[in-house]
Amino acid sequence: MPGAQYHLGRALMFQKRFPEAFAAFDRCAQLLGGNGSLANGGRAQAYLLQGNYDQALVYGLKSNLAGNAINAYWLSAIYAAKGDKANALSYLQLSLDHGYRDFPSLDSTPYFASLRNDPQFQKLLAKYRPQPTTH
Repeated sequence: MPGAQYHLGRALMFQKRFPEAFAAFDRCAQLLGGNGSLANGGRAQAYLLQGNYDQALVYGLKSNLAGNAINAYWLSAIYAAKGDKANALSYLQLSLDHGYRDFPSLDSTPYFASLRNDPQFQKLLAKYRPQPTTH
């Protein structure tokens, strides 16, 4: 059930129903017995979507977002949105090292817009992006 509350919160967040989304993340934390990692990850994403990068970072760090590929991706996105290129690239490297491969997201999400023309960003993606095969 905690996962259902997390995903409900995300659905509400994308509908810009933020008070309801945060309530779902609160229920997620309660169902986990106070372990707020998953809920804090949701809160971080909601604050990021609202453009409140400082709060997104607070909750992103609280949730230990760097613990796996998708979580490191979100922390990278937060840092990129804040304009912190060094940390954005560092966490993106970590995410890719952990197996993150959603290149369409990296190519289109607005959070990485400021990095798309950066040579380091391009080199990092080129290192991990699958190359087309020719027959």
